[in-house]
Amino acid sequence: MDGVDDSLATDPILKLGNPLTIVIGYQMISAIGTQRVNFVEISKDNKNATSFGAQPLNDRLQFFSRIDDQGVGISHIKALGALGGHTRHVATLQATSGQVVIRLDGTVVQQSTQILAGEFLDAQAMRVGLGVSTASIPGAFRLYGMQVWDGAETQPDTAQIEQLEGWMAEQIGVTI
Repeated sequence: MDGVDDSLATDPILKLGNPLTIVIGYQMISAIGTQRVNFVEISKDNKNATSFGAQPLNDRLQFFSRIDDQGVGISHIKALGALGGHTRHVATLQATSGQVVIRLDGTVVQQSTQILAGEFLDAQAMRVGLGVSTASIPGAFRLYGMQVWDGAETQPDTAQIEQLEGWMAEQIGVTI
């Protein structure tokens, strides 16, 4: 991602819903707008999607989830207090049945309940820098690395997440 206009969409490869863990190295480079920028989204359509991103204006991490096909409405969870400041960061999202944890540079910045309880079993497309659930601003961020775990059988434990966060931080010059 060069921070100009890049985006990526895959064939259907990931399960939509919970559990889901995402670790990314990123830098928000746009400071214009309050619309969500999707770092990564897994979606069937605009009513069945999960996404992890931030607002350009304040670089606040956000998680969005909704699976209308299972009767599950919108959860829109924003990190509290800690704003990214448009510098390089390692961000982690862990979404499990009824709970979301968002970490910024190894520190929990949001721990919240959510409505979404299970997973939509059919594989869906993954989109980086694009949004189907809502519009996204392509090129508003640089992506340095990303790891995504979907499905209950593949979830990492705390030690594995901390190890990946540490490795990612070292690669992009972030202290955690």
